[in-house]
Amino acid sequence: MNKVLIMCMLLLLMITSGVSAEVVKEDKEIFTENSNAKNTKDDKEVATENDNEKNTKDDKEILTKDNKKKDIKKNIEVQLEYFNGKIFNNRNMNNYNLHVFQGTREFKVLTIYRGFTITRATGYSRPSGKGWLDSEGVGVGPAFMMRWKQPLSGKLSVTGDFTGSFMFYNKAHPAEGRAYGFLWRLGPRILWQARENDAIILGYSISHFSNGLKSHNPGYNGLGFTLNFQHQF
Repeated sequence: MNKVLIMCMLLLLMITSGVSAEVVKEDKEIFTENSNAKNTKDDKEVATENDNEKNTKDDKEILTKDNKKKDIKKNIEVQLEYFNGKIFNNRNMNNYNLHVFQGTREFKVLTIYRGFTITRATGYSRPSGKGWLDSEGVGVGPAFMMRWKQPLSGKLSVTGDFTGSFMFYNKAHPAEGRAYGFLWRLGPRILWQARENDAIILGYSISHFSNGLKSHNPGYNGLGFTLNFQHQF
């Protein structure tokens, strides 16, 4: 009787141990699945956050580029200029010029502008070498400008400007010439960023005027100062 009781107790103990081991195994599997699911969820959340950060960064870069393009087109520059044309013996011409430019495109160190020029020319010329002729005139025409810019320190920068204007005059200019021609300018500038949206530019340039033809082309050169005011609207 005691042997039977002992065997029953051993059998019950074995069954109980097996069930416990199975329960522990199932608990481990459930815990592992939950951990994997949590890790997968965390990885997805991290990946989503990284994607969102990348998209936000890309959006900011695109927005910055768009704003930069818009800012360039908001740059309006007014230039006042005087050229003394007493370089050739047969030319005694002075120019008083007004240029208005708007920024259009910007590269690394080069900016392109478009605009127009108004000029008042005074003086005399001797194209045929016989006598002095009145060569006064008023002209207006479209213009472009290319500007190279290099910052120096703080608000100070140095620039180099090249400008071309296609001018139409109220009469033949200079005398014995034609009523149209090209006005070219080239020279260095000093730019002072007075305020965030305002700059003052002072320069010295050489100019050349001619109509580009072989006949009736009594062109002339000039040297003078340029005072520019730039504002960003």
